[in-house]
Amino acid sequence: MSSREEEAEEHSYLEHLDDQLDDTVSDSEEAQACCTQAPKRERRAHQISESKTVRVNEPSVISRVTNNVFAFRDDSREDQRLCKVHYGELDEDFREELSIINRLKHPCLTPIEELRHKPEVGSVIIYKKSSGNLRDFIEQNGPMSEKVASKMFRKIVDTVDYCHQKNVGLGNNIRLYHIVYDDGHSSQIRFDMLDSPIDTSDSPVTSLRNYSVFYCAPELIFDIENDFDIVKADLWSLGILLFKMLTDSYPFHDTDLKKQFTRICHQRLPLPGHLSTSALSVLASLLHKNPEKRATLEDLKNHPWLNSNSEIDEPKSVLF
Repeated sequence: MSSREEEAEEHSYLEHLDDQLDDTVSDSEEAQACCTQAPKRERRAHQISESKTVRVNEPSVISRVTNNVFAFRDDSREDQRLCKVHYGELDEDFREELSIINRLKHPCLTPIEELRHKPEVGSVIIYKKSSGNLRDFIEQNGPMSEKVASKMFRKIVDTVDYCHQKNVGLGNNIRLYHIVYDDGHSSQIRFDMLDSPIDTSDSPVTSLRNYSVFYCAPELIFDIENDFDIVKADLWSLGILLFKMLTDSYPFHDTDLKKQFTRICHQRLPLPGHLSTSALSVLASLLHKNPEKRATLEDLKNHPWLNSNSEIDEPKSVLF
C-alpha cells in the first residue's frame, strides 16, 4: 500500500468515526495521524488556515511540511530545522506536553532545541529536521531482512521501554512515519518530535485516543467509550510496526473500514511464510487480541530474535 493510499484511508477513517463520536477532529498530519478522541491541545493545532504564513526569526525561509509543522532556515545556521506551531496561549495542556518531552533524555528521542513565543501566532517549538522516515524508506526499498529489522527494532523497543520507565505512554508516536533518520543513514534512527505523549505517572489508563487506524489495538475498538491501558496498546503498535518492517504490509488491512475493525478484533494473525519461527513468535506475542496476554517490554528485550547477530533460519511452525 502506498503512502497516498494510507492517507486516503486515514481520511475515510475520520469520516467514519464522525458518526460515532460527538467530539472528533479533522485529519491531523499528512503522516496519517488519525485521531479518534484527541486532546484539546491537538484540536487547536488543526485550526490552521491554509494561507497562514509563519515567520520564526526574521529573515527566515518557511515552507509547510504538514498541517502545523514548517521547515525553516536561520541566517545564523546552514542546516534546516523544523518548527511546530501551537496556536494560542501557553495553556495547561500545552505546558504539560512540553514538560513531558523535556523530561525525556534519550539519544533516540528528538529534543526541543528552542521554544519561541510569537504574539501574533502563538508558541513555536523548534527541533531537528530529518532526512527521511522508515515508512517511506520501506515503501521505496521493500521489506527489511530479519537481521536488519531485529537490530533496528531493538533500538525502538529500548526507546519505548525508556519512555515507559519515565511514565510516558507514546500512543500514535509508535508508527513507521514517526521513526526518522538523518543524513541518509537509515540505521541511525530516532523518534521524531513526540506528539501528544501521555503522562502515566498516576495511571496508564486513559481515554485519549490518538491513533492511526493501522496501529489501533483491538481494545480501542471493542468499546470506544471505555478507557484503555496505553502501555499495553503501545505493545500492540510495536507489533504492527514490526510486521510492516518485515513484510511491507499491515496484517489486518482492508479497504472497508468496518471490515478492518472486524479483522483487528477477530481475525487470526496471518503468518508470512518467509519469516523465521523466532520472528513469528515475536509478532504473535505482541499482536495478541487480549492485552493482558500480550508480551511485555521485558519479554521482548529477552527474546532471542532481538538478541541475535545473524538472521534466523528455522523451520516454520503454526503459532495458533
